[in-house]
Amino acid sequence: MPAADLIPAWALFAASPASLLFVLGALVCDWLARRSAWLENPSAAPRARTRLPAATAVALLLGVSVAIASMLRPISPAAPASVLLCALGVLACGHVRTSRAIGCVGLTMLCEAIAIAPVAWGWTGCGGVVIGAGLAGLYSLWLARFWAQQLDGERAWTTAGRLIPSARMLAIALAVIAVLAAVRCASG
Repeated sequence: MPAADLIPAWALFAASPASLLFVLGALVCDWLARRSAWLENPSAAPRARTRLPAATAVALLLGVSVAIASMLRPISPAAPASVLLCALGVLACGHVRTSRAIGCVGLTMLCEAIAIAPVAWGWTGCGGVVIGAGLAGLYSLWLARFWAQQLDGERAWTTAGRLIPSARMLAIALAVIAVLAAVRCASG
């Protein structure tokens, strides 16, 4: 049995909204608990936001599984949306935990969703890979340039600011992939 057939397609597409909804549910529950604690005693110091370890583990597990399975199996038209939903869940966890590594995983998944979209939506062959990797690389470069506005001098003080080096490295990697795919297309 090929590795692509181990996980049915419907499971991939069900896992992605489930991942995002689980993370958003955990965030809302934490907010409601902090809000009720504040309403009971407004003069007390506010409780720190929890780091959501269970939501992060679930989001990373489901997100990376969907991202890898989307590359292993023949790409369906819903694959980019599935990877995008999982990427949003992982990025939300990266923001809550202020983790650059988790944010980098989410950013990579976001770029994967962009990169596989042309192939999933009908552009077959090497051309779809070149266009997809090129668009994802340009998007990543644009994010790095846009997020550079959020630096305090050279110091990152926001989640997006901490992801600028990752976005730049990802843009370079995607440019290399696009060039290699273009060379392969040109060579026949």
